[in-house]
Amino acid sequence: MHLRNAKDAAPASILQEIWRRANEALESGAVIKPTPTRQITGALVDISEAAMVLGLQRETLTERVKQAKYRYLYGWPFWDGHQWWFSTPAIDPAARAEFLARLPKHEPDAHVAMLPSWCSLQTLVGDAPNALFPAP
Repeated sequence: MHLRNAKDAAPASILQEIWRRANEALESGAVIKPTPTRQITGALVDISEAAMVLGLQRETLTERVKQAKYRYLYGWPFWDGHQWWFSTPAIDPAARAEFLARLPKHEPDAHVAMLPSWCSLQTLVGDAPNALFPAP
């Protein structure tokens, strides 16, 4: 891009050197170091840290946990009266599947008691596989 934009203003020797260096860099195949995954520390994380680990915007996760089906998918996070708290294994990619397999299908009563009024409650409809969360 610089070569195209500066071709009329820069001397030919400078343009040739830029072209040579750009080709060298491209041919050498610059190694891109992978960014380390976010390490989760502690037994519980707040919604900001959970969103970061899950690769979501905080606002998106905040909207999702208002619904019981998402709270279930995120390991029944709980509301302490001020903020959401997520269990570390529920959002850790290495432990998530095993944790969710052992998760109770019903939201714990203690969690339900603390839910704010703007959250939906879990509804039970029959014994079908999708009975906990019927289609809207």
